[in-house]
This record gives sequence, structure tokens and C-alpha cells, in this order.
Amino acid sequence: MNFYQRYTGLVGPETLNLYLERAKKVKQGNLSDAIGYAKLMVKGIEGVTSPFSPKSTIDTNAKPFLQRAPDSILKNIAEFLGPEDFTSLRATSSTVCNALKHPTTGKVTAYHVTEKAITEENTMFSLDPMCIQSLRFTTTVDPQIMEEDQYMEQPNDFPNCRTVVWRPDVSVAPKQGDYVESIFFSIQGMDGLYMRLYPNGKERSKPGYCSVYVGSCGTDKDVMLKVRIGQHSHIIAQKLSGDYVDGFVNFCPIDFSGDEGNKKGNFEVAIDVLHGPNDEHLEAMAVTVPVHGDIANWSIPRMSKKTIESFSMGDRITSDTFNLPGMGDESCFVIYPKGDTVDAISSVGDYVNVGLFGSSDTDVTFRLSAGQVSKVLTACCDRYKTKDIGKTKSCGEFFDACFATIDQLVDFKTERLNMKLEVLDTMAKHHMSTFAGTTSWEIVGIDQMLTLLVPGEKLYSRYVHLPNAKGIFLNFAFAYDRAAREITFEVFCINGTKTEEIALDLDFGFKFGCDLQSLGYDVGKTQMHKEARSCTFKGLRDSTVFTFKQESHIPFRMFHADMKTVNVSFVNPTRRHMTTRSSESKNVLGDAKMS
Repeated sequence: MNFYQRYTGLVGPETLNLYLERAKKVKQGNLSDAIGYAKLMVKGIEGVTSPFSPKSTIDTNAKPFLQRAPDSILKNIAEFLGPEDFTSLRATSSTVCNALKHPTTGKVTAYHVTEKAITEENTMFSLDPMCIQSLRFTTTVDPQIMEEDQYMEQPNDFPNCRTVVWRPDVSVAPKQGDYVESIFFSIQGMDGLYMRLYPNGKERSKPGYCSVYVGSCGTDKDVMLKVRIGQHSHIIAQKLSGDYVDGFVNFCPIDFSGDEGNKKGNFEVAIDVLHGPNDEHLEAMAVTVPVHGDIANWSIPRMSKKTIESFSMGDRITSDTFNLPGMGDESCFVIYPKGDTVDAISSVGDYVNVGLFGSSDTDVTFRLSAGQVSKVLTACCDRYKTKDIGKTKSCGEFFDACFATIDQLVDFKTERLNMKLEVLDTMAKHHMSTFAGTTSWEIVGIDQMLTLLVPGEKLYSRYVHLPNAKGIFLNFAFAYDRAAREITFEVFCINGTKTEEIALDLDFGFKFGCDLQSLGYDVGKTQMHKEARSCTFKGLRDSTVFTFKQESHIPFRMFHADMKTVNVSFVNPTRRHMTTRSSESKNVLGDAKMS
């Protein structure tokens, strides 16, 4: 029977011809011996036995081989193989090797390559640059000695390469606070990117958590990057700054003590470019500041439900920078669509964390509006100020951890989130503290601000937590109706526990007036309101309201509110069981989200 007919439908005629020609050379032109030798090569290399061979030579347990698969299937399989597995697949046979080449150029269609492959000229020349989707490298550098030649620009030459995977040497950072950095690299139009890993976390990380940051030379456009470690991932969406590293203080839990794979260098940090500077067809986020300069608008496109579902807790979207009077230079909007992991209040319920990064020398009160929600908030200069900690520059920040739910903020018809900031006041002095179990909230010089508030509009405080009732938080809101001379003070309880109800006793005191003491006088026109109340708060967020009238001869230039909470009790959700704890308000919460 003809040599070619024996393998019809199993091995292509071109491949058979290659084996037969090679066999002829080995057998010095003897056709009969060459055919026999060619059959052995087909069986040994291609894994195929002719169905017409004697049954004694057929392996009845033989399974289908990749060599018999169509080229398209081989390419689909190769797309999911790492560099080592891809190389092993190509080495199985000439059929597979040829199938994994471009039909016209003959270049190898490798989807995932290593640093060594793209830096060796001969290897790089044989690769099809249009196929490369990811690059893996292992170079770990000393952060104190960054050499100019430690720069990998090649990924920028691969238009479809959107993933960079780094296998760091974590053994050189054994303690908490120690970190390692990757070499610089370029990808998708972004230059000078590098990764910084704290294998054992930063000083303020959760125990057992690592911290991951991305540094760069900065970008002119907004980008969206997904940072991955194993099955954990977080998204950064913003314009990158060359002055800061952007990332996550509590990225994911890591245990190096018993993980031999990590010790051997199999620990990987990956960056996926979801939206880069080269994606000019995609609408970018936009910040606009009208000419009068007291307002900043931020618009985020493509906020579909599918996009929102892709976010995880801790993922951040940051706007471009803007300058407003009293806000300092280079402020920016920040939202965490699924909350944050930095502290307990940032992960309560399904609230969106909304805030600002920036710096100011004064307390700034502003109206922040998005979708169905509008709040008047204050960024105090003791927290909203840039700090230099060693060689790390940390910008100031303000956050409302329970601003609203994502459904209240996004217009799903247009798939867009629009946010507006209006600066109202930079003159008033704000102070909030806790002493001897009483939380005090004071604003001096509030008279100018009150004229800018809509009657009944609320001015919100920061959050406090109860030390002996873990997961319970309070914040306050003040409102003033000038025409009715009515003052409203609302106490909100945010229940981050798995309980149905929270009961507690409130001792409330409110003093307001002309603040002559700030001018050196011992007395002044002031009015006091005191009230004790037992309250029950239900659900995730509930409130109680104190209302009283302003006397006709009392001015309103300052107020000082005291709130003491005692006898906190909560209801077990599975059984109606009341647990009572005597507790008092602890320290005012502050978030630390960026380094």
C-alpha cells in the first residue's frame, strides 16, 4: 500500500514527505528501507500508528494526539500556555512546530514570552510581535540603586501586549516595611512603569497582608490597570503621577512561612492594562473647572453594571488633578466603588467611599453632589495636607466612607457617573475630638458659611466608633433654618455588625452664639441646649434628630456640640438576645489610603 495512503486523515502529506525525504538520506536512497524508517519516525514523533499495521504493533490504549488536531485548535491551546509549556508543545513534533508559526512570515506565534526571549536578538527576530500578549520577567532591583540600563522598553513594541508578570525575589524583604521593586518597563504607551511590593505589608497593613504599588513617569491620559496576585486583583483607574506611587496597603493575605513555591520564586505580581494611552477610541474620564473657579465637575464614562461588577473592595477610581481656591494645588476626586479595606468603616455595607486627594492650609467646606445624593462636608487641614515620610511622599486626603450606594450615584441609562464639587467656605475653623468619653464637634466662624447653605441643608461631621461595640459607628449632621430660627442636629448610627438593632443612651449638649472668647472676652451671648435620650437604631443606617429654636437675641457665629454615648446594647439576629455594654465614643476616624 502507498506510504501516503496509510496515513490518510491522520498526518498531512507535507509532513509525510518531510519524513520520507529525511529517511531516504539516512538509508542512502534505498526506498524500501526509507519507507520503513519513515514509518518509525511518524510513530515516534507524531504519535500516530497506521491502522493497517499488524495489531501487535498497535497500542490499543493510545489517545488522540495534538499532532492530529487542526492548526486552529493548536493555536487556541497555545494561547493559554505559559512560555515553558508553549516551548514544550513546539518541541513535540515538526507538525506542531510548523502549526505554531505565522503562515506568511513564518515567525513563531508565541502569545506569552519571557524577558530573556525579547532581549536576545536571534530569539526576538523569530517571534511574531503582533501575537505577544504578555511578558514575564524576574529581575528584582535594589530600590536605592536604580541603574539606567535596568529598563525594558520592548513591551511597547508589541501592540497587543497588555500584561506584564513579575516574579520578584521576596527573600530580600523579610520584615514588615521592607519592599522590593521591579525594573522599569514600558507598555501600551506608558513609560517608566515599575512595581513595588511589600511582601510582609507596610507598618499600617493588616497582619498577614502584602502591599502592592505601581510607580511611573506619569501619564497624560487616564488609564485603568488591574493588579493581580494569584486569584486576588484590584483595579486602579486614574491618570498616573510621577510624584506618587499608587496602590493598595492591604492588597491580599499572603503566608510565606509555609509556602515553598513562593520561596522558590513562583510568587507573581501581574499588571493588566485594561485601558491605556494607546486606546484613543475609548472615551476618557474628564474633569472640568468653569471660569469662575469655585466648582469642579468630574465625569466617568462606561459605568455599566458589568463594569461595576468587575470591581473588588479596595479598587479605586481617581480623577485628573484640578485647582480650586482654598483646595490647594493638584486636588483630585477619588471613589472606591465597592468600599475599601483600609479600616472597618470603609467596608461597611455596600457604600461607596467618596473623597479627595490633595492638600490645603485651611479647613475647606464644600458641597459634593453625585446622582441622587448631595452632602456638605469639610476637609480639615490637619488631615488634608501633603506629608513627606522618609523618601515617600504622602498626599493629604479626605473621605466619606458611607457617602451613598453605587445605585444612588450612577445614571445607568447613560452609563455615566457625574460628580460635582462646590467650594463654600475656607474661613471657618473646624475641630473634632474625644476626651473623657465625650465627642466634641466645634465650628468657629460659621456665620458666612450659613448664608451659602440651602435652608435645612445638612453639614456633616466625620465618623467616630464605639470601642466596646465593634463595628458600630456614629456621625453627626447639623442644619439651620434662618427664617424659622430652627436648629436641627441629627445623630446617625451605622451598624456594621450582624445585628438587627442597636440601643444606646445619648447625652447631648449644644452651645452656640457670638464667640467673644476668641476676641479675649470672658463672656458673650450664647445659648445652650441639653437633652438626654435613649435611642434604638435599626438596620444598617438609622438616625435620631434633636430640634430646638434659636432665641431672637442670640447670634450664630459658632457652635460647640458634645455627644456622650453609654450603655450600648445590640440584638442578636438569630435569637432575640440583648447584650449590653457600657461604651463611650472613641477617637475620630481617619483614613490612610495613598502613599
